[in-house]
Amino acid sequence: MLKSKGYITQFIYGGYSSFGQVANYIPFYRNDQSWTNSHNMTWTRGAHEFRFGFDMIRYQLNQWQPEAGSFGPRGSFTFDGAITAQSGGTAPNQFNGYAAFLLGLEQSAGKTLQNIKMTGREWQFGWYARDRWQATRKLTLNFGLRYELYPLVQRSHTGLGRFDQRAGVAVEQGLERARPAVAHGVAAVLKVTAFDARRRLLSASMIISANAGCWLTR
Repeated sequence: MLKSKGYITQFIYGGYSSFGQVANYIPFYRNDQSWTNSHNMTWTRGAHEFRFGFDMIRYQLNQWQPEAGSFGPRGSFTFDGAITAQSGGTAPNQFNGYAAFLLGLEQSAGKTLQNIKMTGREWQFGWYARDRWQATRKLTLNFGLRYELYPLVQRSHTGLGRFDQRAGVAVEQGLERARPAVAHGVAAVLKVTAFDARRRLLSASMIISANAGCWLTR
């Protein structure tokens, strides 16, 4: 979604309706994307049915939307008439505000800036293998293993920033040769399918899983 062109600066006059772009989050730019790639293969050999697969997901965040405070990316001028009102007289009214506008004497002015574009990047990977073995006519065994990899989100040009409490400064990954954190996940599955004398299905399964994370720097 693109709303980055057009729109004029906001002008606020005391007692009159504001002129210009009054929504402080406009204009903005968003172009978020995601890709999914999955592959599966089945191989049958004898009483075994082997299945392998790979999943890959890519997320991209591309956003520009400065909206802190009430100014907005196009800026804002406020004319409340305090400058053109009589000193020690009555409170400023809408005519004083309009006079200040004509004279270019704003009471306050500001503009919201976003110096760093939001460009988050994330990868997700997964591999699995499964063997379905028909040991007998009444017994089928399923063995499976899946491994998943989740590298830490980064920006398009650097890693994520962090605050160094000892030095009291913000540090960008990539500039300090820091490796991003990586989360690993492993799951093992054992499923047993059996039939009784009347060919009624009997099934039991066991799931064993483990997860670990690490952070490495050099």
